[in-house]
Amino acid sequence: MLMKKLLLSGSIAVLLLPGLAFAAFNDVSLTTDADISVNSITLDVSGSTSVIESIIVNSTNFVATLQSGSIFKVSASGLQKLGYDVIYAGNQSPSIDSICTGSASTLELSPVVASTTVTVTPSSTLCAAAAVTASSGTSGSGGGSVTTVIASPVAVAATTASREAQINSIMQAIAALQAQIQTLTGAPAAQVSAISGKITSNLSSGSRGASVKTLQQFLNTHGLTVASSGPGSPGNETETFGGLTRQAVQKFQEKYNIAGPGIPGYGTVGPKTRAKINELSAQ
Repeated sequence: MLMKKLLLSGSIAVLLLPGLAFAAFNDVSLTTDADISVNSITLDVSGSTSVIESIIVNSTNFVATLQSGSIFKVSASGLQKLGYDVIYAGNQSPSIDSICTGSASTLELSPVVASTTVTVTPSSTLCAAAAVTASSGTSGSGGGSVTTVIASPVAVAATTASREAQINSIMQAIAALQAQIQTLTGAPAAQVSAISGKITSNLSSGSRGASVKTLQQFLNTHGLTVASSGPGSPGNETETFGGLTRQAVQKFQEKYNIAGPGIPGYGTVGPKTRAKINELSAQ
């Protein structure tokens, strides 16, 4: 008795309903591409030498059983992720090539050296690279253009500047509180516990800004007083890097063997000096 064989050839798109199965062994020989719909996701099944013993489409996956020598490939045109489970007879597994990028989502088995069953489960989740792109506008032919979302360097810089401004504002409030404590208690500012902010930029004579004031507050509370009275003195820190500030920085550098007379950077707050100040501020 001859067994009836169905050949899929030409441009045939087969949309299988959930639960539908091609029955008995060797009933289907796949000789061209065929489309399978699983959970509203269209999958392209191809392989010129594929001989399918059976194929069953369920609500969330489809199961295909292949004969030895088959080459089997599944593609998701919508770039959905393809989960899979492969069970094979014998000791040699088939070669499995799974690709999930912004341009392709495929699963290929080749060659199948023994009877093999593969369960393919498409996910509504897109491949990672595809997920970061978005369709924007339409062209004259009806297609959409693809736009990659990239963080703006200007936005990043603005965020950093905003955080530094907030830190400087907090430091100014702390300095004001320290001055009030000194007035109420009569204790020298150097004896008032201070919380120092980080200095994030290089400073030298002529520099101005909140970072200079943070530097003077640090020096005044770590035994390297900028001035004994007036501008720069404890509780009267300024935003101007002048000669008194430079001298206090030089004392700090000498104390921690960072720099000395004749050494480049002496009297300026460069990377090494900033690192040491920030280290001590965190203690």
